[in-house]
Amino acid sequence: MESFRRPRPSLSAFSVLFVLFVNVQLSSAGECPADGRTWVPYGGSCYHFVHGEEDRLKSYSYQRARSLCQGFELVTIQSQEENEFILKYSPEVWKGNTNVWLGMYYDTSSERMRWFGGQDSSYANWERGSDDPSDLVPVETCVALHTSTGKWEKISCVDEVENGVICETSQSESYCDMLVWVMLVWVTVVWVMLVWVMLVWVMVVWVMVVWVMVVWVMVVWVMLVWVTVVWVMLVWVMLVWVMVVWVMVVWVMVVWFMLVWVMLVWVMLVWVMLVWVMLIWVMLVWVMVVWVMLVWVMLVWVMLIKVMVVWVMVVWVMLVWVMLVWVMLI
Repeated sequence: MESFRRPRPSLSAFSVLFVLFVNVQLSSAGECPADGRTWVPYGGSCYHFVHGEEDRLKSYSYQRARSLCQGFELVTIQSQEENEFILKYSPEVWKGNTNVWLGMYYDTSSERMRWFGGQDSSYANWERGSDDPSDLVPVETCVALHTSTGKWEKISCVDEVENGVICETSQSESYCDMLVWVMLVWVTVVWVMLVWVMLVWVMVVWVMVVWVMVVWVMVVWVMLVWVTVVWVMLVWVMLVWVMVVWVMVVWVMVVWFMLVWVMLVWVMLVWVMLVWVMLIWVMLVWVMVVWVMLVWVMLVWVMLIKVMVVWVMVVWVMLVWVMLVWVMLI
């Protein structure tokens, strides 16, 4: 059986793709308007710093500043990096401190300052005290950037004039931009497919791992059940065996006690019979002895009587003889 192997993207292919992407990205700086003015590209936007005439005091009202942009809007600052870019590039265009009009206005519907184009001011760099109450009419409130400090100040759009104007527009897409976009889409699709393949592979591995764990758990459970059943059966057999042994022991003890009791009864009976026989024998012997003694006494008494009778007769005969003799002598 062939082992399951997920396809792995070639490292060289990714290297070539990365180099291509970097080269195209570096070569595609975007296109700024070709209207004869100097546009400075930065971060996807183009900036035109209105230079003005040399050695002449520059003074622009808000409306004049917007008109100088000729179809574009005043600069909008969306990040700290963009703010610092304007501060660093301004000395290359203007000498001394410059206050630049920003493309920000007071929105009456939301009652807050917004950038032209409807963008919210997610980044702000107000100078201290900007939120304090002022005499400015809200709808006539504009904003100026001080290049000396980088801070923003709320000023009047009607009464104030500033000496710096910066126009901003987005870089137009070129062929290189389209190529970069296509490459990005292609890389994204490839990346999504790779991620999808990896997710599918992870899911397959996860399912296999879960299945193996389930099978393992079931096997362990079956083994535990089998061991439990065997153990229960062994315990049951041991209990039955113990009960049988106990019953046999009890039965043997009962039998033994019965035998002992029978033996004791038999011994007692035998002993009683022996005693009874001995008593009878003693009685018989005693009776015989008494009878013999009686017979002997009677015999003795008869002999004595005989002897006495004989003696009496002898005495009587002697007396008779003596009397005869005496009579004869007489």
